[in-house]
Amino acid sequence: MQTIEARILGLTTHAIAGLEGLGYPVISPQGAGERSGIVCFKPHPERQELTVQQIVDLLDDHNISAAARGDIVRISPHFYNTRAEIDLLINTLEEMR
Repeated sequence: MQTIEARILGLTTHAIAGLEGLGYPVISPQGAGERSGIVCFKPHPERQELTVQQIVDLLDDHNISAAARGDIVRISPHFYNTRAEIDLLINTLEEMR
C-alpha cells in the first residue's frame, strides 16, 4: 500500500508542478497530509473563453481522461499511469494555452 501511495503522490506531484509551471491554477490541497491522488485545476487565466467541459473534451481527443466538476478540471492518476502520460497531459494543456 505504501508503494502504491508513493507512486500516486509522485505522479500527482509531477502533474501539479507541470500545471503550475504553465500557469494553471491548482486548487487541490497541497499541505502535509492533505495530498491525494486527485488533482483539480481551473482553466488557464489567459484562456477563460474555454469552458471546463471544452477542456475535458479536448483532453479526451488526446485519450486523456479528465472530468468536469463545476468550474474545475479533475484528474486522478493511479499507480498504473506513467510519467509519460502526465507529460502528455501537460503538453496538451500547454498547446491549449
